[in-house]
Amino acid sequence: MTGAVRFRTTTASEKTALEGLTFPAFRHLLDLSPQPRFEDSSERLIQPLAVVADMDGMVVGMALAEIPIEGQGTPEILSLFVQPAVRRQGIADHMMGRVVQEIADRGFEAVNAVYMTGKPEIAALEKIFWKQGWLPPVVRMTVVRFTVDELDSIPWMRWARVRKGYEAVLWSDLGPEDLAALRASDDSEEWIPPDLKPWDHTRGFEPQTSMALKRNGLVVGWVLNHALSEDFVRYTCSFIRPDLRPPGLLVTLYRASLDRMRSTNFTIGTLTAPANHPQMVKFLKRHAAPYVSFVGETRGTRKILERSKLSGLEDSG
Repeated sequence: MTGAVRFRTTTASEKTALEGLTFPAFRHLLDLSPQPRFEDSSERLIQPLAVVADMDGMVVGMALAEIPIEGQGTPEILSLFVQPAVRRQGIADHMMGRVVQEIADRGFEAVNAVYMTGKPEIAALEKIFWKQGWLPPVVRMTVVRFTVDELDSIPWMRWARVRKGYEAVLWSDLGPEDLAALRASDDSEEWIPPDLKPWDHTRGFEPQTSMALKRNGLVVGWVLNHALSEDFVRYTCSFIRPDLRPPGLLVTLYRASLDRMRSTNFTIGTLTAPANHPQMVKFLKRHAAPYVSFVGETRGTRKILERSKLSGLEDSG
């Protein structure tokens, strides 16, 4: 393919042709109707926006973004993809410029982007951000990806077992009284970090591997997971009450979740540590990274926007 490239917004009628141009978790957004970013999420509704690149009558790339409904929040770039056969022709650069301009022309003052490191093409993406005047990226999370066997090979996972006086149970087996007691405990003592409160992560949780740790009948920890595909599970939110001893209780809960994972179709998992929890980041880098197949980080960046007319984008490539 060597023809001219045309950049344009798309419609829901092209959904099937575009599904291979973004992440599986975002494919439902190609309906281009208001909905949560993730299908099984209780998050606010967003308006998807997609810009595509046409070459020789074929769509060869897409930039997908989310627009806050009623102007609440900041738009975000969700994905940017160009078919390998036509890369290194400036297509991604122009698509990014076009989707950002579409956002600016809707009156927004900024746009965000979050992306994962660890792949060769990330250098090209960061070059686009730099060329187009985005702010320097900031680390948001450390991410490890593992197979069941890799996780089981980690020494501290092999010896981890639930300690005397504690009980590991499925999160789905907790009753209303358990959850009410947990909320009441946090209301009075404020021991759960704001971003790790379990009730904010239970929408669409994976019931076979999500666990709770109980002590004296009370919930004192959890590992809440979400299925990303039939064989891929994300360890979304995990925490243990910080004043409990002995240390390492969270590891025992990971172990219990892993044992459950072996009886499911899940063969791959991912675990994240937010940058604002440095001890969790340190733990993953020191005690998990040497044993798993992928270690990376998510980074966030922002661009301050100015409204202007589109120019030179429709037929450039």
